[in-house]
This record gives sequence, structure tokens and C-alpha cells, in this order.
Amino acid sequence: GESVGTVLLTPGSYIAFCHVKSPDNVLHFAKGMMKVLTVTAPHEPAVPLPAVDLMVILRDYSFAFSRAPTRGWHRVAVHNAGSQRHELILSRLAPGKTSRDFIAWMNTQRGAPPVIPSGGATDLPAGGTMVIDLKLSPGSYSVVCRVRDASDGRPHDEHGMYTEFVVP
Repeated sequence: GESVGTVLLTPGSYIAFCHVKSPDNVLHFAKGMMKVLTVTAPHEPAVPLPAVDLMVILRDYSFAFSRAPTRGWHRVAVHNAGSQRHELILSRLAPGKTSRDFIAWMNTQRGAPPVIPSGGATDLPAGGTMVIDLKLSPGSYSVVCRVRDASDGRPHDEHGMYTEFVVP
């Protein structure tokens, strides 16, 4: 699949990496799925983030939508209003499955995944915003944050940072 996202970065060094665990329990970045990049100062004034029609606010430990998501294309601002890093993993749930089923599968990766990945936003620092483009079809969706907590190292979904919504 493919995901489109826009984020404004200040000049500096960054690393893009995948922290998903393979079935052999090795994280993808340990297998080389990472890239270092350098952001330089702009030659022209920075352009603002694109206009959005839906907003999702990430907090310690919840998601709040500005309105109910509907079918079709959306440009979504994902804003971290929490005190630590958060992410948004969006997945379409298989019939009869829940976010808890997805979280359990991510912890073991046994059997077929109970979801179809549908996009999301990388972990954002406190105060950070990313704009993502999503196409939502009718169905049930899961929203999860797997970033590890600064205080106890547990994934945020273990602190209750997951939710579901239905697109009619």
C-alpha cells in the first residue's frame, strides 16, 4: 500500500525507521529498514500545512475526532496535544474483530492479522502535527498508538490509547 503525509520539519538530522516486529521477532529497522536524512534551511519561506476537513487530536491516552469520519477521501490533521510522543495507526478491521484483537495480534503475530492497514501518522512529538490523506470505505476501523510510554516502557495501547469507529 501507499500512504501520503505532510509534516513540517525544522532543519536538522532525522532518521526514518520502521519499528514493526517481523514474525521472527526482529524489528524491521534491525533488518535495515531505516534511512538517515538531513533537512536544510528553506530557500523560500515555508508553506503552511494544507487545509484539512477532519482533525484527530492525540492526548495521553486517547484519540478525539473533530467529527465522525465518513466514506471517501479526507485530508486529516493529526495533532499531538499530549505530553509525550504519540502515533496513529489506522486499520480496517476484519468482520467480527476489534482493536483488542489487533493489539493481541501485534504482540504475538500468530495467525493472520485481523486488520487491513489503512494509513496513519508516524510518532509525533508533543505539539507536532502531520497531515495525512485517507480514503475510507464502509466498514469498522481501529485506531491505535503503539509508542512506548516514557514512564513505564509499555505501548500506549496498554494504557487504553485505542478506539474504533464505523464508516456507514
